[in-house]
Amino acid sequence: MKFRACKVRISDPDTGKDEWEVLLTNLNRQEFPLPRMKKLYHLRWGIESSFRKLKYDLGCIQFHSKQDNFIEMEIYAHMIMFNTVSQINAQAYVPQ
Repeated sequence: MKFRACKVRISDPDTGKDEWEVLLTNLNRQEFPLPRMKKLYHLRWGIESSFRKLKYDLGCIQFHSKQDNFIEMEIYAHMIMFNTVSQINAQAYVPQ
C-alpha cells in the first residue's frame, strides 16, 4: 500500500501557539497538494469534534463485545437510553 505523509502547521486559537499535525493519505499529490490537504483537514475538524462529543455523551468509549453485531446493538442501546433521558430531562420541571 502506498501512502504519503503530509506535515502541516496549525495555529491553536486557544494558546496562539503553532502545532504540527501529520496526515497520512493515499490521495494523489498532484490533485491534493499540501495547501489543499490543510484546507480539507480544517473542514473535517468540526465533524471529528462533533463525533468525539457524541461518543462521550453516549458512553460509547468502551464496549463489552468484540463482534460487530453486538457492538452495533450496544450503540443502539446507548442511543435509545440517551434520547429517553434527554426527553425526560427536557420535560422535567424544577421549581425555583
